[in-house]
Amino acid sequence: GHPLATKTIRMVLRHHSPEEALEAIAHETRSLIRKLRPSHPQLLTSIPMGLAFTAPVNSDGTVTSSAYGWHNVAPQRIMTPLLNTHVSVANGVHAMAARELFSRQLPSSTSSSPNDHHASLYFYARDLIGHSWIIGSQVPLPRDNSFNRTLELILPSHHIDQWKKSGLHPLGNRSLIHQAQSVGYSVSDTHELIKAAQRHPELRALLDNRAQNLGSLLVIAAETLGPDSIVLAGDVFTRDPRTIEIVRTALSSALPGASDPIRIEQAHPRIMAESAAVVALADLWARSELLHELL
Repeated sequence: GHPLATKTIRMVLRHHSPEEALEAIAHETRSLIRKLRPSHPQLLTSIPMGLAFTAPVNSDGTVTSSAYGWHNVAPQRIMTPLLNTHVSVANGVHAMAARELFSRQLPSSTSSSPNDHHASLYFYARDLIGHSWIIGSQVPLPRDNSFNRTLELILPSHHIDQWKKSGLHPLGNRSLIHQAQSVGYSVSDTHELIKAAQRHPELRALLDNRAQNLGSLLVIAAETLGPDSIVLAGDVFTRDPRTIEIVRTALSSALPGASDPIRIEQAHPRIMAESAAVVALADLWARSELLHELL
């Protein structure tokens, strides 16, 4: 399938209450459905909705994020009555990992191949940092975002303090742009930062330091958890060749037995929309008999 329509909402979540932000999303969703109904009458019936968040989603479905300014917010409880349909909630990185399964051949249910339990660490880095696991043909949900706790071991304490105050992830793009601006560089996005780094060693050092910290974080994961492969997604890895070179070098020392265990995936421009669709359809896939009826 493919998205029938999309809508981008420019909003700084920290500047709005959770109820205001989710109401705006619900309003735009209802508007899209109304516009689509003349050509897609099946939308007259109740359809499931999916919400994919860049922030971690707790096991009880609540979201706590300094970047959002949210504490124990229950998006499903707020959105269900606004949309009058079933709403599923998940972390966006887990949903991206689930989408990743669509692009690979899954093992047969009767196969005893070792690949049936192949474990991939799916690591996403952009403005926020997140991870998920792909084990065989499943995406198990971790209990918490343990990478954030590991960061506290490898980053200086003042970076952690600033993270908690500003909500900007210390290894995310917006954090680096903010650091560059604070020392007088006029850069407004990642593209400008990388381009300026070609002329200014101070900015190049900023990017390299971020790459080294990401490498250290992934090495800890590789040595501790031993994944069969690592998928690096997000423009932190794909826009700057030197960043991925530094990370590759760090990982090759942690995975000496593998010829090339790292696959670099550049996130599709519609990855978040597709990930939300994965969340929305998760219940249907879980109830395969219902899915067969619909098909």
